[in-house]
Amino acid sequence: MRLLFAAYCMVNNADGNSLIGVFKRCLRIGVELHRRGHSVAIVCSGFGSFRDATVTQARGKLRFIEIPPRVAFHASSRVQRRWLRETVREFGADVVVIGEAPMGGVLLDAAVVAGQLSIPSVILDNAYSPFLAEKFVLDHGPAADGIALMGPSSFQMQDPPNFYCAVAPLISLGADAAATLDEQWPRARRVVTVLGYEQKAEQLAIALLRAMPWLSCHLLLITPDAAAAQARLALLPAAIRKKIHVMAMPAESVLFEAIRRSKLVIGKAGFMQMCESICLETPFLGIYYYGCYTVWQLPWRALRFVGQTSGTAATFFVAMRFLRLLHTPKSSMRAVHRGGFNGLAIVCDFLESMVGRPRDGVTEDSARVGYTAERVRQALEARHPGRSIEVVWVRTAHRCSEANGKVDCVFARYRSGQRHSVATLTGRRLMKPIETADQATQAATAEPARKVWYRSPDGALTLEDEMEDESQPGHFLLGWLACLKDNRRSKSLTMPPS
Repeated sequence: MRLLFAAYCMVNNADGNSLIGVFKRCLRIGVELHRRGHSVAIVCSGFGSFRDATVTQARGKLRFIEIPPRVAFHASSRVQRRWLRETVREFGADVVVIGEAPMGGVLLDAAVVAGQLSIPSVILDNAYSPFLAEKFVLDHGPAADGIALMGPSSFQMQDPPNFYCAVAPLISLGADAAATLDEQWPRARRVVTVLGYEQKAEQLAIALLRAMPWLSCHLLLITPDAAAAQARLALLPAAIRKKIHVMAMPAESVLFEAIRRSKLVIGKAGFMQMCESICLETPFLGIYYYGCYTVWQLPWRALRFVGQTSGTAATFFVAMRFLRLLHTPKSSMRAVHRGGFNGLAIVCDFLESMVGRPRDGVTEDSARVGYTAERVRQALEARHPGRSIEVVWVRTAHRCSEANGKVDCVFARYRSGQRHSVATLTGRRLMKPIETADQATQAATAEPARKVWYRSPDGALTLEDEMEDESQPGHFLLGWLACLKDNRRSKSLTMPPS
């Protein structure tokens, strides 16, 4: 079986704003699928800037496909999809795996291309709470043949459809990891693990030690550059420096064991890191910045075990939050996740079951949000006058929300005579419908580039041409600016075809 993953990655260690979770999730699953004997490729921008044990493990096993700059920076989604379509064909994918909700860029294009080529597609993402998991299925289910959401058992959808897969956290623990960690584990009653992928986590942890020098705890700083970290720490007072222990990025099983042993974890407020920590019954203090997951969306039973700050200063409230989490008993966290840590097996079994199984219910799911086959047919016949059109299926990917409603990507396979084609349209669902012809004329005048082919009788829904200025490069570009200076390392990761 051949699986192609679509993902993105951006690394900005000094100033934060790194986005690596989607890439790492795909790598973890891809390596396990390779171990099972499958061929795996990954299309991802920015991956050349990121190094850790997961990337090292994937080298030589997965095929890394670089997005050419001429494609990544092209303004037209048609050009990007044409390149991706040829890439999927060349690889011979049996399943297309989309690393996150396909709201734009390479992720959306992967969903459209999979539909064009009649290849089953699966969306990976996170189960943030039962309510949000249900909302995810309503918003993004019409675009895919399967949805796999990772998260604690208490976060999962309670009554899921048959194409939903609840995935336990992708955590691996073992006796070997414990033995390896014993050599570097601080000899202290309380140990705080600091995920120093971004220096902000390190800065916050040091600020807390400075503010509370009497605190009887030690820090285990896990960093991608141990030598540079040691040089920074050398400038600190000896009383603080002796409480900080530096560890280079370990294997993931060792990292999970360190989290499990810790009294608290400090890191970026990313959902994956937060989720893994609380599932291992360790509280988490996260640094929030643009692009992070806000803890306020977590269920109440988990909200008690996480904290959030947007800065690196040890203010009074941040210090109180730190102390509260540091003294939270692990036994109180057991209700968050009652399942095991067999997430890799669950998601790989699910992906293996998707081969040759395009889902029948996508058209019905699209109709529930308003994009019926009849409405799409009317739009396409208005777009192609004089042609008789029969719609075979309709898929819908939620793009974004606007002040007056929601914007969707609607792609449909249709038959006209003996010819089969796939059309991509922009759909708009309005909260305040355009009720009169005058209002419609005013709207068209305000945006002359829009070509509306269908407007519902109540004016609440429109179908129109996909506009190039709405098809921003998105995740095709995400990571490019971060890795342009490191292009040589990026090329060194590209593998020959499997």
